[in-house]
Amino acid sequence: MQLLPMACDSLKILELRIKRDCSAASVATTLRGLDARNVRLEELKIEAWFDASAIELPLVSYLCDQRELRVVGLPEYYGTKDIVTVLGTLPLLGEVHTTNHLEETELGMEWELGNGTFKALSSFSFNTPLTTAEHVLSRHSLSQLSAISIAPPSAGGMNDGIRPFFVALSLFCSELRSLRLDICQYPPDFPAVVPLDLDPLLRLGQLQVLEIDARKPVVGMGAHFVQKIAASWQNLRRLHITPEPTHDMHDNVGNPLSLLRTLAASFEPCRIPIESIGLYFRVDSAELLDKQLQTYALPTLRELNIGTSRILKDQMLSTASFLGGICGSELVIRTGRGGRHILVDTEINTQVEEVMADRWRQTAATLNLFHSFQSPVRYKIDVLQSKAMRARGEKVSWRQIPKNYTLDNTAF
Repeated sequence: MQLLPMACDSLKILELRIKRDCSAASVATTLRGLDARNVRLEELKIEAWFDASAIELPLVSYLCDQRELRVVGLPEYYGTKDIVTVLGTLPLLGEVHTTNHLEETELGMEWELGNGTFKALSSFSFNTPLTTAEHVLSRHSLSQLSAISIAPPSAGGMNDGIRPFFVALSLFCSELRSLRLDICQYPPDFPAVVPLDLDPLLRLGQLQVLEIDARKPVVGMGAHFVQKIAASWQNLRRLHITPEPTHDMHDNVGNPLSLLRTLAASFEPCRIPIESIGLYFRVDSAELLDKQLQTYALPTLRELNIGTSRILKDQMLSTASFLGGICGSELVIRTGRGGRHILVDTEINTQVEEVMADRWRQTAATLNLFHSFQSPVRYKIDVLQSKAMRARGEKVSWRQIPKNYTLDNTAF
């Protein structure tokens, strides 16, 4: 930190990771030193653990002269009126995003945009109430935005739910390619998001990434809605909708895992290049078996985030078999939740989630085993037939089972 003020004039990228025991005064001194050295950055990222007010004056003073800045990353809740105002005047600024998580403030980011501000902004990420964001989008010309990421503070709830914000996005951000929304800070009684709420977003024909995190799972995504997604988002690569809820998690709640087959039936004919799917699922073994003979697949899928989805012990084999029929050998199954959700809810039943995560890991291991066989489809059918034979008390023919496979009585 002490050497930074002596940085050479050619320095273009600066990332300040400030330790928790570092004082705000030393950071302020560093910023003044950089300002005096006439260092002109193109990219500035700051990670800090103190309130924005501690360094606001020197930061604003430094930013005023940084006319070549293209990327700025600041801690959450650093969007004060003065900081936002000066950021809006930077002619080349194309990306504003958050770096590290801080304890939330009551109002989040303060928007005070004058005419002609943020002329080059294409990617925006910060903490602001959705009502405020909706108001700003409707009053200021930000149609050039291609990526938006917002995590509203708990005080920014909307009595009418989330749909009005999506309507504003569809009307004023027609070029949007990426939308990430985290409303986990909202209280548990905030209305759950339903597929109908997402309808306005279907007007965003360029959308490639949609991520929504909320306390309650989004369920009820039927074939009709999936067909509308396929027709609207031809370039969709990432679809994550509340795979890690913190409330209303029960064995009979969630989207059926067989929805993946529905997605495949709509996505594959349209050649949608989906690479990552994240949803809260429920597993019904009988339903999976009923759909085994369908021929559609998700050949481009590389990641399946099942978050905190529940799975019973006797559903693991049929689930692995089902996934092996529609996903390629490079599929990675991700389970569990991120640290942010744990910060929001301290009463999460971690013991249950650890059990579920372990079962999904075993399911993934079985899936990998399926893919390692030379004729995986034949093997899956053979194993399922063998299981049925065992249920009827008939003898299993070991020629149906590969030599390198160890039968686990808990799985059959």
